[in-house]
Amino acid sequence: MKKIILLTAALSLGIIAASIGQTLPEVDKLYSKYSSGEGVLALTLNKEMLDAVDMDFDWNDQMKHMTGDIYQVKFITFSEGSQSSQKVKELSSALSGMSLKEIKLPEDKSDTDLRYAKIFGDKHGQYYHNVIMLILTEDNTGLFVAVNGKLKVEKQ
Repeated sequence: MKKIILLTAALSLGIIAASIGQTLPEVDKLYSKYSSGEGVLALTLNKEMLDAVDMDFDWNDQMKHMTGDIYQVKFITFSEGSQSSQKVKELSSALSGMSLKEIKLPEDKSDTDLRYAKIFGDKHGQYYHNVIMLILTEDNTGLFVAVNGKLKVEKQ
C-alpha cells in the first residue's frame, strides 16, 4: 500500500512539474513561424544552460527584486530593415490577442535607442510563468524574447 501511495505521489508531482515548465502553445507557434527565414537568428536555451534568477532592477523609479527559475528562453532577432519592423508589429498584434497581459513599461525611454518596446506576461498568483518582450531599435533591428519559468517580482 505504501508503494502505491508513493508511486501515485511521484506521478502527480511529475505531471505538475511538467505542466509548470511548459511554454504557451501559442508562443511556440509564433516562435516556429518567425524563427526561420532570411535575416533571422533564432536561439533556444534550456534549463541546463540557465541559473536561477536573483536580481534588482529599477522600474518607474522604484526598485524591484526578481527571483525564481528560468526553464527556457527563446530568442529571435530580425536584421535591420522595414521587414523587421513589420514582423515586430505582427508579433505584437498576435500576442495582444492571447491570454497574456501587457506589462506597462516605464514612460522615460530617453536613455535608450528603442523605437518600440512591449512586454507581455502570464501571471498566476505571485509568479510570472511566461514573459515575452518585443523590441524594435532605432536602426530597425527587431527582437523577440520569450522567457518561460517561475519568476517572482517584488517591491524592494
